[in-house]
Amino acid sequence: MSSSQRRGFTLVELLVVIAIIGILIALLLPAVQAAREAARRSQCTNQIRQVGIALQTYADSNAESYPSGWRNERTSWIMAILPYVEQKPYWDEIMSKREDYKKSHGEYPPPYTILGTGISFEPFERQSAPGSTFVCPSDGNGKVDFSSSSYRHGKCSYYGCNGDALEDMSQANAPYSSRGMFCGGPFDCKKMSSMTDGTSNTVVVSEICIGYTVADVKTAVLQWYGGEYPADCYANRTNVAGHAKDEWTTAALGRRWTDAATAFCKFTTILPPNKPSCYETNDFDRAMITPNSYHSGGVNCGLGDASVRFVSDSVDAGSMSSSALNRTGQSLFGVWGAMGSTRGGETVTLP
Repeated sequence: MSSSQRRGFTLVELLVVIAIIGILIALLLPAVQAAREAARRSQCTNQIRQVGIALQTYADSNAESYPSGWRNERTSWIMAILPYVEQKPYWDEIMSKREDYKKSHGEYPPPYTILGTGISFEPFERQSAPGSTFVCPSDGNGKVDFSSSSYRHGKCSYYGCNGDALEDMSQANAPYSSRGMFCGGPFDCKKMSSMTDGTSNTVVVSEICIGYTVADVKTAVLQWYGGEYPADCYANRTNVAGHAKDEWTTAALGRRWTDAATAFCKFTTILPPNKPSCYETNDFDRAMITPNSYHSGGVNCGLGDASVRFVSDSVDAGSMSSSALNRTGQSLFGVWGAMGSTRGGETVTLP
């Protein structure tokens, strides 16, 4: 009678198999992560396209006018398009409760909440507002609960374009001096026809990383003195002492979407994407807010025709030594600046 002998794996063989599996996982993991980020970036692109379509629909319903960058009671352009991004019930609730607020306080609610001051309006404080359409899926802070912070508004990843020049409140007619589609005045002062450079050549919306702390240069607004030359802002990127000290900056970027002040709903095409943001004296006077994102190598930008382009960090942005107060003629900030101006007359090839 014959007998068979079973032979198992030796310890060395098992270790070799485990090592091979580990190598395969290490090789596959980056590919899986890249695929997931590609899906998130695609979703972000679709969301910006929805915002672009909402802006067009708003203009169609309002004599071709874009929503102002500074509306009544300092409310933002984002407030104006809520009914056009499937947030009509929320809009109706805000409108109703603000009337109740006025009856109790004698004035409409401000677009912000400050804990411990009595300044509070519940509809503006919800963490889910203004809706998932406005939060980039690649931004982890979009899921963070800020309800116990000084400013407890919902998060917003998308800002409107203020152009390639800074708002300077010391100048006459400063609220209307924006070279972008979102001006600082209390009226709907820019129309679709304002984009004489072409709707497919003009940026109207881009991304901002949602801030959690002003210690993060990516999502903080730095102090710059003089408030004119981008090089001065860029020089502050590693200067801890250069972090803004005013109370409003505790909210960082992307976290006060109801407020029309530049730092909370508008960006400039001066420094290229993912470079620092700066302000001179407050959250709207000479505030240079630079688009940034967690997508590798650049940011998504929505154009006036509701199309979306990915703009690289290395886009031509002219010279950082140029004045950011120039409001006439062609942009001083290269292709990037030309994309932000509505009527600069530049002849450029978009990235």
